[in-house]
Amino acid sequence: MSRGEHLDLHEPIDQGESARELLDIEIPQSPPAELLYMLLPEPSMGDGPHHHIRWPDHISNKAFERMMTSLLDGDCKGQLFHQYSICVYVKAMFHLYQLARRSTNPAVKKQLQKSKRTYEAAALQALKHINLISTPSLSLIQALISAALLMQHTTNISQCWLLNSYAARQIISLNYHKPCSPPSQSGCNDEIQSAVYWCFYLDRTTSALLIRHPSLTELNAPPTGFITTNISSPYNKLLLVLLDLAKVQGTLLDITLNDSDKSRSRIFEIFQGVQERMDRVYSSLQETRSAISGPALYDWVAADFSYYAIYVDMLRTRLGYDGSPATHSDCLVYSRRALRAFHYLQEHVDHMPGFNDPEPSFLTWTIALYPAAPFFVVFCNIIATSDETDYRLVQQIIKGLSQFKATPYLARLLSLLTSLLRLCDPLFHNMDYQNRQSHMTEEGPSSTQAPPNHVPTNTSVPAFETELTQGLGPQLSSTAYTTYMSADVSEQGVGDACYPMADDLMWQLVNSQFPYSWLGADAILDIF
Repeated sequence: MSRGEHLDLHEPIDQGESARELLDIEIPQSPPAELLYMLLPEPSMGDGPHHHIRWPDHISNKAFERMMTSLLDGDCKGQLFHQYSICVYVKAMFHLYQLARRSTNPAVKKQLQKSKRTYEAAALQALKHINLISTPSLSLIQALISAALLMQHTTNISQCWLLNSYAARQIISLNYHKPCSPPSQSGCNDEIQSAVYWCFYLDRTTSALLIRHPSLTELNAPPTGFITTNISSPYNKLLLVLLDLAKVQGTLLDITLNDSDKSRSRIFEIFQGVQERMDRVYSSLQETRSAISGPALYDWVAADFSYYAIYVDMLRTRLGYDGSPATHSDCLVYSRRALRAFHYLQEHVDHMPGFNDPEPSFLTWTIALYPAAPFFVVFCNIIATSDETDYRLVQQIIKGLSQFKATPYLARLLSLLTSLLRLCDPLFHNMDYQNRQSHMTEEGPSSTQAPPNHVPTNTSVPAFETELTQGLGPQLSSTAYTTYMSADVSEQGVGDACYPMADDLMWQLVNSQFPYSWLGADAILDIF
């Protein structure tokens, strides 16, 4: 099984809520005026940084106002009407994600989710009317990128890639991939550049996940050079990080798809450049996190997961050329960090943007969008070294995911993780008994009382599991999260870990991805 080959499970999966079912929702004839009022910039006491925690996208406030007023005035007809409709509905849907994290009232969240479902259904309905062979235009590019983001947030990565690829071809046909400066007073250049870097981000991220050739050509300038600075958004620097990570994914994908035309020395030069870029990205993440407070901090944790997952993918790619013990050890260390960051998000799901029904929204921009390599690496370490800490960590992740509805994607994910964990179960069947015997021998028969803070070994919660959860407080602070991540047992077992990479079956597991079929929901929408 070569790199990127996908595992497959032949188990019946219960069908959860699909996007097709959303089409049964009553959809307004045109976007209602409430969207304009809801998405107008909020009043603030100043123009300083971090006044707005609205996640940026390719539709600026000025562009949104233009689209929305045109829709309300009835000035746009035909294709332009459907293109604008997709853009405003998707933007409104993602704005509700942020509103949901601010409210603790279940009734309010229920109404927000109801509105989100309506906007999602309306966007899907408008998408059915888009003519993909119409004359290329900025508005069509914006609609296609909005539709791609919508597909990403329904865990339909395959159609996300497809729609974004159409946007990429239109960008190239209009020469938008060449940076334009200075921006015109109309702001059109800003809109073009926003469309270009969002298209680049989706293109490189989804192409890497699907192991497909990118659709958007290499840009004449770094993708981060297309971003217009917005000091009012705390997310501006985080967006720069995501673009840098997308650039790394594109480089790794090129090695995977085109390694035959590169010398071994050239490949190692590329790896060195990727390593240096990842080091800069890590420094930027640390620096920007220290300046952030409040709910937005959880988005930096999600970025941490993305960073570690891509770092593991880089190391896993390098293992094909450099099987040194140091590379193996680093692969395990960063895989553990990725899983711990994911577990942190899982334990604080109510503070994340979006909704938890039918499945947590944060899955769509973490494990459903970035490489699953960390999970497979940790499973390999459990099998190779019988590491109980890793085993319990995966157990907790599976337990956390099991509390949500079994949508098709989540059901498949749980089925795979549970199946892999079952492979490890025999390694730990006798561990509790052995621990109890060792505990009795050390204490002697006269010991009748456990010391303070001791977790009895005959329970299902080991002592190190208590250590794992100590950093999972109800509120997040930059310092608390840093302490949580630095207190992990990353080095445990690394020195003794002897990965049986020569074993073909073990190498297949490390080199696996989730099945392609998972990344495209069941006939979510017949566009063509």
